[in-house]
Amino acid sequence: MPLAGICEKFRLFPFRSRMGTIARGYPAKILPHLFVRWFSCPFELIEPHVPRQGVICDLGCGHGLMLHRLASLLPPEATLLGFDIDKEKIGFARAFDHDHRIWFEARDILAALDLRDVTCLILNDVLHMLSYSHQELLLQRCFDCLAKEGVLILKEINAQASWKYWWAGIQAYFVKDVFRLTRGEGFHPRSVGCLTGLLEKIGFKVDVLPAHQGYPYPHMIFLCHKG
Repeated sequence: MPLAGICEKFRLFPFRSRMGTIARGYPAKILPHLFVRWFSCPFELIEPHVPRQGVICDLGCGHGLMLHRLASLLPPEATLLGFDIDKEKIGFARAFDHDHRIWFEARDILAALDLRDVTCLILNDVLHMLSYSHQELLLQRCFDCLAKEGVLILKEINAQASWKYWWAGIQAYFVKDVFRLTRGEGFHPRSVGCLTGLLEKIGFKVDVLPAHQGYPYPHMIFLCHKG
């Protein structure tokens, strides 16, 4: 990524003005983790595809990076929700939602979603951390929760063999098993063709956008429309 791109990413970092508070009040690993996550994920390529209004829910939202960014961009007509199984991450996300724009809730998204007529669901690097059977279960639930013209935005890792794929697997191991910064059932990415086939089988109309340029990860964005 060129220097100009890095500077722009830093300018848009949702917690840029609160880094001192984070450094003083939270474990030392939190701020580096937020930076690595922010600079390694193409949030700026996901955001343009998020509807400007309606109910928008980030499943597995973590510390809320995506939603905090959206809160500064989307008009009041958009209702923002964030669910994650990690209560500590949800507590962090709530603590920095000073405008009370976002509804964060600690919830196991595999147990129940209890959502109806949602405009947009976001799954950002969540699916490949689940077993294949749980992936299918969650995607079916997403389809059922969406409104008729709703969209599921998936940011995933392409399982096609490459150095970027192997690097993503190494990072996933350290994040989950060494530093214990996230939960998951392992590392189970699918190839673009395999995941597209599964989404279409469920009933989605799928557009696939490569998002790996400038990143050392095989990022792919799947725009999954229910229609």
